[in-house]
Amino acid sequence: MNKNIFKGKNTALFDLDGTIVETKPIVLKALRQILEENELSFVNEEDYFITGGIDWKDIWEAVKIADAPSLEKSTTDLGDETHKRYIELLKEADLVVKEGLWDLLYELREEKKFKIGLTTNSEKDIAEVVMEKLSLDDVFDFAIFGDSVKKKKPNPEMYKKSLKGLKSRPSETIVFEDSLIGSEAAAKIKLDLIIVWNGEIPKYRFPGTTKLYIYDFTELVGTLDETKYEYILRRVKEVGGIPQNPS
Repeated sequence: MNKNIFKGKNTALFDLDGTIVETKPIVLKALRQILEENELSFVNEEDYFITGGIDWKDIWEAVKIADAPSLEKSTTDLGDETHKRYIELLKEADLVVKEGLWDLLYELREEKKFKIGLTTNSEKDIAEVVMEKLSLDDVFDFAIFGDSVKKKKPNPEMYKKSLKGLKSRPSETIVFEDSLIGSEAAAKIKLDLIIVWNGEIPKYRFPGTTKLYIYDFTELVGTLDETKYEYILRRVKEVGGIPQNPS
């Protein structure tokens, strides 16, 4: 069903948070705890969540401007505290990859000989905790993190470096993203996209290089070498043909 999307491709780049694994609840929990410890329980942490990457200092700058102008502790210190707490919570969390990921990775790497890369705005110390807990340590041929570049997504620097590191061309590459800023970064250098879509952002807001929206990776498993027409024919055969209306 997705044969045309993967035709001519030999490289797949994956975002991490929101794409491979859902970490939003842990981000919000870390922020909530530090807010309460600093007598800011009236602040709604949901207002400061940004899909696609976390800069704790920037979050605290926004909190100070909008909700806590008299905040005495520096936003740098608060950012460091929240970063540390987030890592602690990640280590305690029961993280699971999104359904179908392992089967898809097997098909891409073992059957189609794809190069696999990770491109995440998360800093390396955070991403490594997540990767270790999910047994993703040895999955990627190339990985780049938010603190490995001068400019994070939506700047395309991360994707340019990934292509260079994997010796791949844009036309040979498919990108898996969940966020606007991540998809915009990929689209700026004309990379085709598959969006892991949770329904929160309207589809029309994603770039024109988006080829498919999926809820999880099960929608791709076993369909990389079929057109939609071939998929329908196979499914019809599997259920015993098209039932006839009684005369």
